[in-house]
Amino acid sequence: MSNIPETKKLSRKEREAAWRRSEIIEAAGRLFVSKGYEATSIHEIADASEFSVGTLYNFFENKEDIYFAVIEAEMADFYNRCKEALSSADGPVLKLEGFARAYFEFVLDKKETVKRFWHEIGGFVWGVRKRLFERLQRSGHLPLRLLEPVLDEARAQGITQDADSREQAIVFRGMCFSYFFIWFQSGEEMDLLSYAPVVVKRFLEGFGRRG
Repeated sequence: MSNIPETKKLSRKEREAAWRRSEIIEAAGRLFVSKGYEATSIHEIADASEFSVGTLYNFFENKEDIYFAVIEAEMADFYNRCKEALSSADGPVLKLEGFARAYFEFVLDKKETVKRFWHEIGGFVWGVRKRLFERLQRSGHLPLRLLEPVLDEARAQGITQDADSREQAIVFRGMCFSYFFIWFQSGEEMDLLSYAPVVVKRFLEGFGRRG
């Protein structure tokens, strides 16, 4: 997980600031995954990142801000994996399968991270979740947006029905999540990656063009 922005046009001071922020996010991410949000303190994050508490507050308003930055970094990683999978596939059906595979590979690579954040975010009060979702929207790292042009392409080629692409994208993403949940409930025994083509098959059974 790299949290350092493009540095070509940054000054030395800006690169140093970006590096410090990245180090804080990396250290905080490890603590949040191992201990959870509530059990992790600002002082522990400062110790783990080897910066002072004051330095943390130079970059973040509070612990929630750091937590959101960690999730934002993970979502950027997830987004980039999905984007790469779509760019390397030929045609909408293979792109959808590539998206599902990238989704499942991310889950497998980041098992503990995904399980921790999925559990914790679901338990947050609505106001906190709303702030997080608004922040993720501003970041632009929403895989849902990657699916919409793929589904536009599928509709143009007569593969799917004349339905709203955003609606279809929400359904497809939801199906990916459903298989993740089944895998999680199975005790992680099922071969999750093998279900990437299954997701596409089931999706097209519902949204594929008839006749």
